Amino acid sequence: MNDSRTWKRARNDAGTAVGDFGEAASILASNVVSSVASNASDTLDDARTSLARAIDPSPITRRWPWLVALAVLTALSAWGWSLVLRQEKTVDPGTPPPTTAPTEDALFGKPVGKSALRSDS
Repeated sequence: MNDSRTWKRARNDAGTAVGDFGEAASILASNVVSSVASNASDTLDDARTSLARAIDPSPITRRWPWLVALAVLTALSAWGWSLVLRQEKTVDPGTPPPTTAPTEDALFGKPVGKSALRSDS
């Protein structure tokens, strides 16, 4: 009889142990899954952030030196053009006019029939 109670108790303890083991396994699995999910989520967030930085880098905050340089260069070019446009331009006098009166040949060209190649025979 003593053996029968021991076996009964052993079966009862084994059933309780299996139930406890099942609970422990589900808790452990839940913790492992949540831990893996958390790590995967963190890794995915890091990858997404680094990809976003690679595609669209953070904006440059030092734009004002370039704007000042552009304004200075614009002012210098406007001043330079104003100097160039204010200078007096020298006028080319061209060919001076002749002081003698033109001949009839110079005014109207050579008359027809008086060419040097044609003979008057």
